[in-house]
Amino acid sequence: MKPFVSLIFGLIGLVTLTSSVYVDEAFKTDWQLSHVGQLTYGNTVLLKDSVIAWTEANILASINSTNGELIWRKKFDEILCNGILIQSSSSSEYVNLALYDSSKGTSTISKWSISDGFLEYSFTIDGRVDNILSESSPNYDELILLVNAETSLVSPFSIDAKTGQVTQLDTYEVSSGDIDINDSQDKYAISSRFKDIVFTKKAVIQESLQLKLSQQANGIITLLKNEILQWEKDESLASIISSGFIGLAEKEIVSEDDLVYEETHDPLTAYIQRVKRHITALPLLVRYFESVLHSPFNLKDTSIKDLASNETDKFGFRKLLILTASNGKVFALDTFNQGNISWTTDTSEYIGKAFKSFTLDNSKVLVVDQELEAVLIDGLDGTVLTTYSLANNQPITDVFSIKSNSTVALFGTTETNEVVPIDVHELLIGDLVYFTQKVANTLNGYLYDPKSNRVSETWTFTPQEGHKIVKVASRDLNDMSASIGKTLADRSVLYKYLHPNMLAIATTSQEDSSLIISIIDSVTGRVLHSKIHNENVDTSSIVDLVFGEHWIVYSFSSYGSVKGQKVGVWDLYESADTNDRWSSSEAYSSFDYFPEPQVISQSYILPEKIKTLGITQTKYGITTRDVIMYLENGQVASVPKRALDPRRPVGEQPTKEQMQEEGLSIYAPLLRLDPKLYISHSRNILGNGSKGQIMSSATFLESTSLVVVIAGDGDIFFTRVTPSQPFDVLKPSFDKLKLFLTIGALVVGIRIVKPMVDRRQLNVQWGI
Repeated sequence: MKPFVSLIFGLIGLVTLTSSVYVDEAFKTDWQLSHVGQLTYGNTVLLKDSVIAWTEANILASINSTNGELIWRKKFDEILCNGILIQSSSSSEYVNLALYDSSKGTSTISKWSISDGFLEYSFTIDGRVDNILSESSPNYDELILLVNAETSLVSPFSIDAKTGQVTQLDTYEVSSGDIDINDSQDKYAISSRFKDIVFTKKAVIQESLQLKLSQQANGIITLLKNEILQWEKDESLASIISSGFIGLAEKEIVSEDDLVYEETHDPLTAYIQRVKRHITALPLLVRYFESVLHSPFNLKDTSIKDLASNETDKFGFRKLLILTASNGKVFALDTFNQGNISWTTDTSEYIGKAFKSFTLDNSKVLVVDQELEAVLIDGLDGTVLTTYSLANNQPITDVFSIKSNSTVALFGTTETNEVVPIDVHELLIGDLVYFTQKVANTLNGYLYDPKSNRVSETWTFTPQEGHKIVKVASRDLNDMSASIGKTLADRSVLYKYLHPNMLAIATTSQEDSSLIISIIDSVTGRVLHSKIHNENVDTSSIVDLVFGEHWIVYSFSSYGSVKGQKVGVWDLYESADTNDRWSSSEAYSSFDYFPEPQVISQSYILPEKIKTLGITQTKYGITTRDVIMYLENGQVASVPKRALDPRRPVGEQPTKEQMQEEGLSIYAPLLRLDPKLYISHSRNILGNGSKGQIMSSATFLESTSLVVVIAGDGDIFFTRVTPSQPFDVLKPSFDKLKLFLTIGALVVGIRIVKPMVDRRQLNVQWGI
């Protein structure tokens, strides 16, 4: 029986690796908000059916002129700049785009189809292009004129429409007077003559075909036709400076005060008190039956305020995603209702330009400007509660928050890199608070003493010479740990290294193309473990790092003999020997001596580049974790931590017990992502990976985690994931009526059959 049960659980473990949501939940429990960003002046082509625009987010987009919906988008590398967009003169169905690569000193000129965004041709030249003109002529299918203002050179190119062959013609200088540039506030004209061909470019971003396109400072794009508003589109969320979740607290069935009362009184008094409490709770019984008739998944028509008062969100699926844009707007997106905006508040009406924003535990949002003027907002409805000043005598260059005892205190960094308290209220009185903060290219440890209201520096982590700190990660304070050890196939235990004061640091060196990963104690600055990667690390690519329960996962790219995207994983244990635990003896602090972790590490190669990493989070930490990967191809994958287990056997098959009990498989360097791991399905999430962020929030169900991907200068994607399958909830499509009818039929059948069975048993006893 035991092997059979083990086999069943082993198969369940394998299924877990290839499933994220139910089929009928796809595109219902997840959503995407697509953005293009801030428009660039002079780089918009207005047509009858569409608007073609080049934006500051390096996105070439086609927007429907009738309703403002996106038709297609193309995302370009962040290193490309100086985008210049014009409509092709050889055909009204195409646009020409010039981009400059500052790292290579080259410019790329491309031609794109207006209808579907198809690339017609592309070629690269040396130098920077400051203007581009396009004409057709009897001798050429298309003639493109490229102007370099710095060198005063004009470069004509001819393009064969059939073959796409590009031929450079004679280059000549602008100083001859062939180029005439006429600038004004709203429009400009460029004309040139080359071999009796007159080039003319007249661009007015606002006016074309009686259309007027504009983007306000508050991020809203408007399109007017004959001075009549056709549509408006708010692009503020394309540039986010802060994010956080606001959820509803889970209602306690029995309060702690009630339990204490019953324990401290005699049984009769305690029983009477319990009866009174049950009578008081009778109205909740009515609400319960109402919720049974109405699916708990149908909360779209209920406001978040009503949910807070009626506690009707039993599963904790509905939360507000609080986003603060760089223009000062604060948005609350309803995660349960396809990301619809629950409320929005423009803080520029109360303070200066938003500098930092913090989502507090009491469902409040605090926004601070550069002058430390603050506005406090009710996170449930967006009401401005108060405005006040946090300014002190020293100019502040940065503001950050420290969480202690479920409260938040604000600290600031001065121009001399000194850390000072800004807003600590009375929440830290009596507590010595240790915290870390990155200052320039060092990571410093600090101690805040509430009695003197002073901050003192305790230690400094300085990377090796030539190295730069690129990422710092620590374990989430809300991340629960359900067990202290990992049970192996032979029933022995490897005890997890769960030291609470740990953080991981990634540093890179451009000189020797290396990457160093270090784990340190955040209170004393003691280095607990460190490893260097010398395999030709591409320091220009994104390096990311996340800290899980007792493990870290990091990603980097290399260009050596084994080039591509690499993923490293460390598991930290108290001892390399099983059943060996030192932390159980007595309590200890970071100032005491304690052993360093025993690290089991492994590396994998991924077929896709990683932009951002994240980790799922559940209520009690019982559910297995998934590592969320936002990939360069625009997809989001939820990879089980089990697939990245560094204990996967190398060069030999795992034993039957390891497969069944631990879910281990043989190590393979190439980690192929099963299509079922892509939780974004067919969506394409565009954004700047270096500014991206992945957040996770627990629900009331242990099986389910809420995940949001903020792509950075681009899209927002949200979904629900169940790393260990939804073991504690029925499918939304489950037919409750049939269940009740089946139970009712069984009850009726039992009532009918029971007398017949009793009569037969009686007859048997009488020998009839």
